[in-house]
Amino acid sequence: MKKYIVKSIAALTALASVAACTDLDPVWYSEVTPETFFKTKNDVYSAMGRPFTHLYASEMRGDGVGFWFLQELCADQFAVIQKEQKWTGGDWFRFQDHSWGTSNPFINNAWSLVTTGVALSLEVIEDLKAADYAKVGFTEDDRAGHIAQMKTLIDRCCARYTEMTGKEFYFIVAAADDSKAAMERTIDGFRGFLDCLDDSRECGTIYGVGAWKIGEIEGSPAMKQAYDAGLNC
Repeated sequence: MKKYIVKSIAALTALASVAACTDLDPVWYSEVTPETFFKTKNDVYSAMGRPFTHLYASEMRGDGVGFWFLQELCADQFAVIQKEQKWTGGDWFRFQDHSWGTSNPFINNAWSLVTTGVALSLEVIEDLKAADYAKVGFTEDDRAGHIAQMKTLIDRCCARYTEMTGKEFYFIVAAADDSKAAMERTIDGFRGFLDCLDDSRECGTIYGVGAWKIGEIEGSPAMKQAYDAGLNC
């Protein structure tokens, strides 16, 4: 019996030695990486487009998922007319009477779309940094512009206004209308945003009125005012 035990131990030891010497790293016969995926300009555009689909869907998707529905159906100017209280579980009614909860699918889905779009943007930025732009016919300036678009999308979805402190602001607005008074509601919206910032200061407002076609703003007083404002910042 002892002899068989010794032989078994020896066999297990040999087997363990063989297993220890075996390379267990997987062999990838096909892999999609920034180096292998980006072959044409359209490949770059397709990668960039994916996060933007989430931004669009989070704003206004036709099935009720989107921030437009969350904003407008909670106010007085819109209402979803339905015959029964139990239609879709009463979710539409909860917008009107402000009785929604954390389990409301419209709210959860809208925010999930936004956060997924941000995650995809971060992923695309890293992929674009690693891509061979010269190979697909783009320049380094193109790369910087594409990455900037992804960062703009992130900024659109993730407000970082709490980090904006001690800033000076100039309001610059342009319109085909010649009336400055017609633009005051837009300026009031900007001022409302400034009220949310710590230690912000309004330095002036520049009205680019009467500019309908490309180039019509050239030579107007607004151009000189904007230039001087830039010098004083």
